[in-house]
Amino acid sequence: MENLVLVHVRPRHQKNVMAYRQAFLASGESMDGSSDLQDFTDFQAWYDQVQASSQRETVKAGWVPASQYICLQRGHQEVLGMLQFRHELNDYLKEIGGHIGYSVHPDYRNQGIAQTMLKEALKICYHQGMAKVLVTCHASNKASQKVIEACGGVRDESSFDPNSGEEVYRYWIQVN
Repeated sequence: MENLVLVHVRPRHQKNVMAYRQAFLASGESMDGSSDLQDFTDFQAWYDQVQASSQRETVKAGWVPASQYICLQRGHQEVLGMLQFRHELNDYLKEIGGHIGYSVHPDYRNQGIAQTMLKEALKICYHQGMAKVLVTCHASNKASQKVIEACGGVRDESSFDPNSGEEVYRYWIQVN
């Protein structure tokens, strides 16, 4: 895939965001980095949460400020991936979630989209003045491990995700 771009999600993306959601519901897979899109049948309610989550003053209790992005191919509107950049870490994110969560549409896997999204997210982190970021994945997610390592991820201690019952690999990436 060429000419991929991360953009902030906007109301004009409603149809394509909800199609992305439906593809994941149909596949039964986890929709990481989507601000819990799987839990919303109403785009506007999800979008309102995304907007509230972007500001410290309005973020939900227990959450941290975050920015929600979608990945598009220039000139096209289909959502190929989603990425959430968490501006800081709380205890849960330090162990399980990390600074960056992402997913790729089930129909567009193994095309370099995840790696491109993560590289673009690292540029965002750099412009935010961050020196390093934490990116995590379940031990069973070999594809994500390869993506993180290809983007400079250095594995740190593992943790345990009580929600999934899986080991979580934690990677630090220097932002430069």
